[in-house]
Amino acid sequence: VFTSPHSICVRVDVFAENLVGGEVRRTNTALVWYVGLPLQRPAVDGKVSVVDVATFSPVTDEEKVAHEKARLGYEARKRAAAAASGSGDAVGASTPAGGTKASGCGGGGSGSDSSS
Repeated sequence: VFTSPHSICVRVDVFAENLVGGEVRRTNTALVWYVGLPLQRPAVDGKVSVVDVATFSPVTDEEKVAHEKARLGYEARKRAAAAASGSGDAVGASTPAGGTKASGCGGGGSGSDSSS
């Protein structure tokens, strides 16, 4: 759905299949962040670095909408984390500007659509 320099947000759809009747239905959808961890490179130069994530370019209209929601949520969380960093408020780091917790990658919760 979205990538930043050191993290990636993906959409996970879970399906159930009735093996007798053959019908398939989506049972759950989740938006999940994966964050790159610092890697020690002692064999190279001993420096600590985070591997950059490849960029994602949305193609379909649905991907473009999800990507924009995720980008806005990512930027809101970064602003909130920067604002909270001086106050020691650990919860504020995951709360977007406006004071409500973000859901998933986009802050608006894109798991409620009915597409499959």
